[in-house]
Amino acid sequence: MPVDEAIDYVCQAAKGLGYVHSQGVVHRNVKPKNLLLDGDGTVHVTNMTLAMILDEAKISPADMEQLTKNGQMLGTSDYCAPEQAIDAHSADHRSDIYSLGCTLYFLLTGKTPYPAEHGKKAIAHLTSPIPSLRDVRDDVPEEMDRVFQNMLAKSPEDRPSSMKEVAGRLRRSLFASGSVAGRRRGFGWELLALMLLIGLLVGGLAVGALMASGALIEAMYS
Repeated sequence: MPVDEAIDYVCQAAKGLGYVHSQGVVHRNVKPKNLLLDGDGTVHVTNMTLAMILDEAKISPADMEQLTKNGQMLGTSDYCAPEQAIDAHSADHRSDIYSLGCTLYFLLTGKTPYPAEHGKKAIAHLTSPIPSLRDVRDDVPEEMDRVFQNMLAKSPEDRPSSMKEVAGRLRRSLFASGSVAGRRRGFGWELLALMLLIGLLVGGLAVGALMASGALIEAMYS
């Protein structure tokens, strides 16, 4: 997938997940399959079946037991944060940031970050070095690669603090590289439309001024 397109989709997903987090909920199963793209280029975050409510006071103990159990792994192993693989109950919004980083890797490389055998994937997330996007795609800006690797930090404390920070840093890394994200939200069609409108208005005023000037000159010599 083109770099600007992948960043656009991931930033849209980050915005949706940021709203989920603001409501005290962790998705816990962020992966490409759960991000649906419609015909207008809008990404929809789907499949909240593994979501965890952070405020346990809002649900009954029985429901919490059904939702997650201590020591139980929930999620998809290719995209699961290390702490979530150890204990699904320990997952928080930073676990979703990790999974979104794994998703970004897949969109840009067509592979998962740790393509180990199924039984060893959790161990790979815990112990293997964080991969580099630039090892596979040399058109990925260095700063973008650093943001990605930050998202896949082994410790939650070393990751970005929020989905808003993730989206902001990814977009800045794209524009700082000189790339133009010409997608629906990568560049910002609203800004482009505004610029075109201003251009038309300025052009219209200039034409009007020329016509008025011509009429004045004609009146002077008539």
